Amino acid sequence: MNTAKADSVPTHSAMQRQPITVQENETIFDAVDKVCTHHVSALPVVDEGGFLKGLISGSDLLRLIRDELKVPEEDESSTAKLVAKLSEESRARLAETSIASAMRGSVVTAKQKDSLQEIAKLMVIHQIHHIPIVGEGQKLLGLVSSMDLVRIFAEN
Repeated sequence: MNTAKADSVPTHSAMQRQPITVQENETIFDAVDKVCTHHVSALPVVDEGGFLKGLISGSDLLRLIRDELKVPEEDESSTAKLVAKLSEESRARLAETSIASAMRGSVVTAKQKDSLQEIAKLMVIHQIHHIPIVGEGQKLLGLVSSMDLVRIFAEN
């Protein structure tokens, strides 16, 4: 794809307009449930007004579960399989641990006016797979994942 084409695709055509979210007071177990149920790879963390507070990725959650189970990183079990291995005690601990304690509060974001090329560059520079799209005051408008970019570029 040439640069002109990448610049001509508007961000709103690639972003997930109503991403599945969590709030800071929800638990790690709530987040794991949403990731597994909705088959998403990241959850923006928002306040009651829908303003972005952070992000927690499926990888972050997987790492927490692996730590809880003391499973080596080389184990390639899915999140769902690892959750099934959790003891009642581990489940209770994760059900008491808030998202706020595990989320990344410093999140790379973009505006809706930014080009998909700019968003892709941010992903490469910061080695991340998700960019929340925010408006005034960090209001969450959507989410662009690396897979969303692949899908758009494959279609053009």
